[in-house]
Amino acid sequence: MPPTARFVLGPLAALLMLVTLARGQQVDLSPKFEKGQETRFQMETSSTSSSTVGKNAAEKNTMKMEVRFALRVKDTNPETGATVDLVYERVKVAATMGTDTVEFDSDKPASRDAGDEIGPLMRPLVGMTLTLTIDPLGNITSVSGGGELSALSPGASLGRAAGVKQLIGPIFSPKKSPGKVSVGQTWENVDTLDTGMMGAFRMITKHTLRSITDGDARVSFTGTIEPSSEAPGVGGMEIKNSRYDGEYVWDTERGMLDGMTTKMSLRLGGDIAGTAVSTTSEGETKITRLGR
Repeated sequence: MPPTARFVLGPLAALLMLVTLARGQQVDLSPKFEKGQETRFQMETSSTSSSTVGKNAAEKNTMKMEVRFALRVKDTNPETGATVDLVYERVKVAATMGTDTVEFDSDKPASRDAGDEIGPLMRPLVGMTLTLTIDPLGNITSVSGGGELSALSPGASLGRAAGVKQLIGPIFSPKKSPGKVSVGQTWENVDTLDTGMMGAFRMITKHTLRSITDGDARVSFTGTIEPSSEAPGVGGMEIKNSRYDGEYVWDTERGMLDGMTTKMSLRLGGDIAGTAVSTTSEGETKITRLGR
């Protein structure tokens, strides 16, 4: 073999060996809880939707919301899981509905809520405490509290069990991972949810562990939303097209999410009381752990 070939193949062989070792490296994506631990997160959501009813022109709506919250571990048991208080500390909302614009910032004095359309609906969220029961795998099994938040509030889902499980759940569990996983490994899970308008539907998500660096596991995911076979099209609306994808970083030392970004698109269509209705929405959600 010519010397130049050996010079090239030497580093190449070393690189291939490193790649092979990296792909075989395993990491534990299980959650960890410590009594008395307090962690803060910032969640930012933005969405744009367009709805058409009959022959009327489409109406466009947008909403941006920022929520800062604290998680305080009250009790933990390796066999039964943990009890965690979720405390909302700040909320900021800016929304447009057709030609109307509304804004709210909980850092501003409550006296400014007078005459505000969403101020009285959002203010009760600030300082509200929910108690979460979490199993050893990181799944939220129960949510108590939050009854004081109006169903008309733009943040109503943050005070309901289903909404908390969907939005806050990923902090404790990286989408039901199989525990220890290797770089390059892929796994899939299916979640069944239920809403009044769409009925029951399934979220099918595929995850892939991309890399491990200094204890941080980087995982990408992609998924679709489809109606349940038992009750497709309940409420007159059906899912015509859907997709979501993103990435999260799991801190294996803390056993907790460090950051997550999700993008989603959804198109619904159907017939309500004899009138054709269609809705298209695009959204993005970011969750960031503060003060790491």
